[in-house]
Amino acid sequence: MGGSLPRTPSRNIWKSVFDKTGVRSRRDLVAALFTRHTEPALLKTATADGVTGRTGLL
Repeated sequence: MGGSLPRTPSRNIWKSVFDKTGVRSRRDLVAALFTRHTEPALLKTATADGVTGRTGLL
C-alpha cells in the first residue's frame, strides 16, 4: 500500500476544502480566510477611524 492512509470522510472533506480554496494545509487555509475576509474589514475600520498607517499594537 506504500504507507498511504485510508480515505475517511474527514480526509475527503479536508481535501475538498483544500481543492476549492487552492491551499495545501490547514495553516494555509486559516491564512487565506483571514486575508480574504477579516483583513479587509480591519483595514476598512482603521481607515474610517483615521488610524491608517498605524498598527494599533502599541
